[in-house]
Amino acid sequence: MTQRLNSTNNEDYDELVANDVDNSREKVVKKLAALYRQILSAIGEDPDRQGLQKTPHRAANALWYFSHGYNIKLDELLNGAIFDEDHDEMVIVKDIEFFSMCEHHLVPIYGHVSIGYLPNKQVLGLSKLARVVEMYSRRLQVQERMTRQIAEAITQAINPCGVGVVIEATHMCMSSRGVQKVQSKTITSSMVGVFPEDIAGKQLVLKDTNNNDVELTEDEKVEKLAKLYREILVTIGEDPQREGILKTPHRAAKALLYFTHGYDVHLDELLNGAIFDEDHDEMVIVKDIEFFSMCEHHLVPIYGHVSIGYLPNKQVLGLSKLARVVEMFSRRLQVQERLTRQIAEAIQSAVKPAGVGVVVEASHMCMSTRGVQKIQSSTITSSMVGEFRNNQKTREEFLALIRPNGSRQLDPIDTILTPLFGPFEGRHVSAHVFKHVTQQVALVVVAAITQ
Repeated sequence: MTQRLNSTNNEDYDELVANDVDNSREKVVKKLAALYRQILSAIGEDPDRQGLQKTPHRAANALWYFSHGYNIKLDELLNGAIFDEDHDEMVIVKDIEFFSMCEHHLVPIYGHVSIGYLPNKQVLGLSKLARVVEMYSRRLQVQERMTRQIAEAITQAINPCGVGVVIEATHMCMSSRGVQKVQSKTITSSMVGVFPEDIAGKQLVLKDTNNNDVELTEDEKVEKLAKLYREILVTIGEDPQREGILKTPHRAAKALLYFTHGYDVHLDELLNGAIFDEDHDEMVIVKDIEFFSMCEHHLVPIYGHVSIGYLPNKQVLGLSKLARVVEMFSRRLQVQERLTRQIAEAIQSAVKPAGVGVVVEASHMCMSTRGVQKIQSSTITSSMVGEFRNNQKTREEFLALIRPNGSRQLDPIDTILTPLFGPFEGRHVSAHVFKHVTQQVALVVVAAITQ
């Protein structure tokens, strides 16, 4: 028996969470909001500017939600949904979505859990398996411990002949800082009872306060933020002396400074004279530039890709500088709309081109890990300046060239040229020029064939 479940998001679970913490949530959120306000000041932001005025409270509510699993008890969660059943074949619920927070850097972990067990005269309501995942994932975690806790909880609940749990997850502490390995995933397993030798879990394998005028040194910033993070840990009910999170305040402080180091970078210093006189008037495009940022409303990651195009006006910009401009503005607290506009304005300011186009497509973890929890949704924003805004053909050429390879529909000329010379996607300027030069020749060929 195999079933696929999405993450828990129903009224019964929400009511259980709310009932357990009604008395303390308001007090906890208020204290967390005060701490987040100090964090904003410590990184050099103005917590009173319009976009950030409500951020401390929103971030506090978000953190409470991310860590509400501390307030749920297993017996209350299962609520008697254990049934006598003479069924001795494996029960599997696979691809249960989950979101958690790395206890070392306080950034998201997300992925899928697959659970299998061999009943021993009792079965567990299927939705309860997903709720067990939710309970343990909504705490500060390391993936290894979470895997073991889920297996132990099922063993405790129904004493099955065997339990197997496999988790495949992405760690934002690896993808958005440090080694920045975006595609890497971590797989952990916990096998109990007959699973280690007899079955080996093969069916579970995942296939598919503050004076902003005072300049602090880097070490002083780390110490100040670490102190605030320590208070946050205590406020959500954690023990900051526990081995796994003993160094978390310092690690989280350094991570936050890295995520927001764009405040310390200035455009002139970044470009460093990499502007060159060049009599080139065809479109220049750099597409699919990966970026990571932080939503200024909930202080959780935004990540995605930026594509930039511009029409030079006697000057060109070193190509790598386009990616560095993206990095500078993304490593700040952001909203996607502003990030898109800032990139376009920076390029316009640097080389004064005839036009600039910027398109950003991103996933917002404030949407996927809380609230509506829409995991597959992405947000697209654009900023068009000069010819990209005023000239429809320029804009359409740019948008066609930044589409994924193969998604662009071919016009009649393309259908003739592509078999002979290969697709034009990715050739950018040369494709545009070549197509213009050969268009008349292709028309003659078409006419000759159809006569």
